[in-house]
Amino acid sequence: MEISRNNFCGNLNYSGTQNNKSKKDDKTSFKGFDNIVVATMDAIERGGLAASFTIQDNLGTNIPRTITALGRNKEELGHLNYAHAAEVAIREFVTGPSLFLVPAAILKTATIKHKAGEVSLNIINALSDVLADSLKNAKNLKDEKGISSKFYSDTFINILENANYKGKDINEKAKEFAQRFENALNAPKKGFFKKLFNKAQENTKDDILDKLGNDISKIIKQNQEDSSKDFVEVTIGKANKYNRNIHKFFDELENYTKDMSNSIKKSVNSFDASKFTKNFNKTRSVFRVFLNIFMTVGTMAVVSFLPKLYMSNKENPALAGLKSQNESTPISSQNLTNESLKKEVLH
Repeated sequence: MEISRNNFCGNLNYSGTQNNKSKKDDKTSFKGFDNIVVATMDAIERGGLAASFTIQDNLGTNIPRTITALGRNKEELGHLNYAHAAEVAIREFVTGPSLFLVPAAILKTATIKHKAGEVSLNIINALSDVLADSLKNAKNLKDEKGISSKFYSDTFINILENANYKGKDINEKAKEFAQRFENALNAPKKGFFKKLFNKAQENTKDDILDKLGNDISKIIKQNQEDSSKDFVEVTIGKANKYNRNIHKFFDELENYTKDMSNSIKKSVNSFDASKFTKNFNKTRSVFRVFLNIFMTVGTMAVVSFLPKLYMSNKENPALAGLKSQNESTPISSQNLTNESLKKEVLH
């Protein structure tokens, strides 16, 4: 007697075959407004952390607070409180996005010449492990494409080895992955709206990398004994092994290789593979640490300056139209103590 469980419904079927009712009930359907909400949230998530935070912050906090401020004391004023709404809007709509835009601007500006600055510190160390062996047999140091292709291939060999891949075709498979990765770098990017709504667009960078990531994830899944492992992560490195989301790793591999190949061209006359790797790893690691500090300090400086943009009024517009209990004059920050101000606002 075979016992089977039907998906998430929890219906036990002792015959080994599903009845019609359970088949029908197992189908989850989103229609109308529900479908729009699900599609919207999926699109927001595809925008990344910055876009996701900004959109949700605007919809859930910024817009409601601005609308509330607009109606603050409107009965006493006889009209909407535009001054308070403007102050709240500047505070809310500028502060949130600044937490992402400021460090992003600093990062992009500082890494124009040194793209490895966009690579996380752990991945710099992991890729430097692979680079040390990859450059040992480099023949033509002026061949930027050849060096990059060899490094890509060695990196994918390292990923397959760390995934416990035992196939004899490991070198050929790594070369195939490296070629597909290079094809992606030369392909056009997917259109904004295609990416936003998750629409397929053949032969774009996003499409090629998605398929490559899926193929690597399948290999990792097939060769892992630990079923709890995240198969969307790859393990990179030899002495220094680190896990990284495969799609984030693709971006970091591209940036690291660009910086590395450009640096080799500048030191081709006195090139020593071992010394170059150690020096490159050290300088880019230090650069990344200082860049993290600079982004943090820069963001704090900008955020601390923002109140000057929305606190230009001599009196608090939130109190406009209110009067004290014992006087007929409007309440201002000059004629109320902090304690009495709190009591009046609470009323």
